[in-house]
Amino acid sequence: MKILAVDFDGVISDSALKSLFVSHNAYCKYFGSKVKRNFGGELFTFENWEEMKKQYKKEMDYYQRLRSYIELSGDFFAIVKIMEEQIQINNQQEFIAYRNRLQFDYQFFRELFFQEKEKWQKKSFQKWFSLPPVFKEVIKGIQQFSKEGKKVVIATSNLGKAIYRAFQPEYLGFEIDIEDIFDKNFGKHKAEHMQAIAKKYGAKLKRFILLMTS
Repeated sequence: MKILAVDFDGVISDSALKSLFVSHNAYCKYFGSKVKRNFGGELFTFENWEEMKKQYKKEMDYYQRLRSYIELSGDFFAIVKIMEEQIQINNQQEFIAYRNRLQFDYQFFRELFFQEKEKWQKKSFQKWFSLPPVFKEVIKGIQQFSKEGKKVVIATSNLGKAIYRAFQPEYLGFEIDIEDIFDKNFGKHKAEHMQAIAKKYGAKLKRFILLMTS
């Protein structure tokens, strides 16, 4: 059996700005009034999101550049901090050096990040889904792969039940069963997801085609 294993954030959906939405809100809630605030100190909402992107275009553009240095979800804290302090980071090495100097519980922020994301997904999945564009060429490829009778599964750091609704005709135009979504309950890392998928379908890893972000 040949299996196409696809990540959701960053592969199907352009997750970069969604991640800013979540990490900025999580950062502000964690530190409260003790810190300076990006974006005028306002939390992002579904209602102000489009206006905030226009009003703070310079900050948004700098975030997009810093986003390429992300290795783990906890790194979003470092990005928000860099933006808040208006520090210039020019390459991956400088980002890592800055991140390593910070005294911070990254695991706690990672958990807070996912809690914030799941809150907005539950509040209105339709609005959450519509925040960023989807990658249409990837969608076409998945649809073609499925038509050829090959297995398509999702490997994601999201909760499966939180993104399941996206895999309906009215959203992405194709369906994925909830049983074929391998979420964070199957492991924190993609390697753990791959092992779980291989075990369930009795497939060898060399039969996998992977579409993943880091």
